[in-house]
Amino acid sequence: MKWSIAALIALGAAGAVGAAVLVSSLRAGTKRPVPMAAEAGPVSVLYAKTDLPMTYVVDAGAIESRDLPPEQVEEGCLSDPVQVVGKVLAAPMRQGQAFRAESFVGSDSLVRLAAAVPQGMRAISLSLTPGEAMEGIVYPGSMVDVLASFRVPDDSASGGEQLVSMTLLKGVQLLAVENRTVVNPQNDDEEEVPSRYGRSTASRLVTLMVDPKQAELLQLAARYGKICLAMRNPMDTAPVEDSTTLLSQLNSVFRSAPKTLDTSPMSAARPAQARPGDPDDPVWTMVVIRGGVSSEESVPLPAE
Repeated sequence: MKWSIAALIALGAAGAVGAAVLVSSLRAGTKRPVPMAAEAGPVSVLYAKTDLPMTYVVDAGAIESRDLPPEQVEEGCLSDPVQVVGKVLAAPMRQGQAFRAESFVGSDSLVRLAAAVPQGMRAISLSLTPGEAMEGIVYPGSMVDVLASFRVPDDSASGGEQLVSMTLLKGVQLLAVENRTVVNPQNDDEEEVPSRYGRSTASRLVTLMVDPKQAELLQLAARYGKICLAMRNPMDTAPVEDSTTLLSQLNSVFRSAPKTLDTSPMSAARPAQARPGDPDDPVWTMVVIRGGVSSEESVPLPAE
């Protein structure tokens, strides 16, 4: 009996030692060094090919790509040309400087609007009434004609002044309507000034893209006359005749206008008129107007 107990104890001890060895080997296995993954390849980084000024719109010719080891790439550097081409620089860049996200202006920055003005062109703003500015109709990017009316000296013998109207500029682009621009067409912060009739009566600021000479013409016309916009189809490139309309020319239009009859529903009646023929048979003559067409009708008068 004692031998059987001793044998069981020996077997238990052997099992315990084996379990300890197994656990120790498993722990040792978890501490073995993991084989290093293959090293990453070179990273492409975009740099300025030449010195670039502020508000420059980056094109493909202004960038160059360099392949660098990953450990030499600074945080924030851009590697995809899609992230660079077409963006507007917020500050000047030197040749060899890496492009970063902070190198460019935000989508809502007015610097982008300045960059949208082509070389040799100008942006000029006009303060117009809602009607003159075609409020609710024109939009940033639309094409308009600019009409102007003002007083000029009368060349006739009577002297004095003449009122004239003319198409001052043709086919110019609207860069902005109030705070909405071609680079930021939606602006939820724009405030409306309500009127007693439920519409805004405040002036509207519109910004046009013109050349320097056109900017001078607009400044004079706005100072000494009245300006309004006329919307046109952006695809309409047909030339418009240069002409000036004088207020006196409207007189001929008024004189040549056909005289229209009173179209009120009431008929115009007139007293009885003498008719050649039987003087003992008096009649009452009326002029009846129906839909702008007049006709004459006669009604016999009672004998008394």
